[in-house]
Amino acid sequence: MASQPVQMAFERLNDSNYLLWSERMQAVLQRDRLWQVVSKFPTKPDDEDLDKDQRARATIVLGLEDSQLPYVRGIKTARGVWQALKELHVRETAVSKLFIRKALYKAMLQPGVTMQEHLHSLQLKFAALQERDCALDQQEKVAIILSSLPESWDNLVLSLEGIQERDLSVSYVTGRLIEEWQKRQERSLAAEASTGGRFGRSSHAVPEVKQKQRTGEESAFAVRRCFRCGSSAHLKRQCPELVKSQLPVQEQRRDQQQQQRKETFFKQKTVGSAGDRRGQDC
Repeated sequence: MASQPVQMAFERLNDSNYLLWSERMQAVLQRDRLWQVVSKFPTKPDDEDLDKDQRARATIVLGLEDSQLPYVRGIKTARGVWQALKELHVRETAVSKLFIRKALYKAMLQPGVTMQEHLHSLQLKFAALQERDCALDQQEKVAIILSSLPESWDNLVLSLEGIQERDLSVSYVTGRLIEEWQKRQERSLAAEASTGGRFGRSSHAVPEVKQKQRTGEESAFAVRRCFRCGSSAHLKRQCPELVKSQLPVQEQRRDQQQQQRKETFFKQKTVGSAGDRRGQDC
């Protein structure tokens, strides 16, 4: 009977997914009680250790795409294969750490990107630093996450001021952000539906001018139009374009009042952790 191709429960290792792959592969090896020969191979292995090593090596190699096989060919032990892959994909240099940190501090929530996608991107960068023995503490991670939000999120950021620092964890903050994101999406959809109904259906449009007794007065009111967009369905003060154009001005005034408080908040959250890291390599 022909052998069946090996099926992996997750994507095989390629040139761009090492962090996620290594986390999952380690979990597989731990589940099969093989991780101990990968993390620290015994100095005097017995037959059982040698058997585990061969099974662990086979498991790792079967989790590689074809492009990765040349890098481990000829390596006999599971630990050797694991270390070779780590050295290939994780460059533990000062420059690589600097680039990751720079990307973190410049990260911003972009239009068209969901909150879940944005937070996932930040978490991958946190994991990349941890893989290089340069893990960030909770306070610095929280500060980076909050500083990556646009000014329209300032109210939520400032609402976190009253929370004790020990309770302001990454999991708590990400949960609050995802919850707020979902609420904003629901409000946005409701507003779009309401606007479409108000200006798109005749039953909700501006009431027609009542019939006047005098023909001249009736004619004068019948031709009234919006001076901004030219529509006869509403007047200028009810024009949706005018309402939208005024929103940025209102937000800018509010943001200017909140900016100083926001900067003070981040200084308070980061000054302690920054002092603790002085003198460290990363």
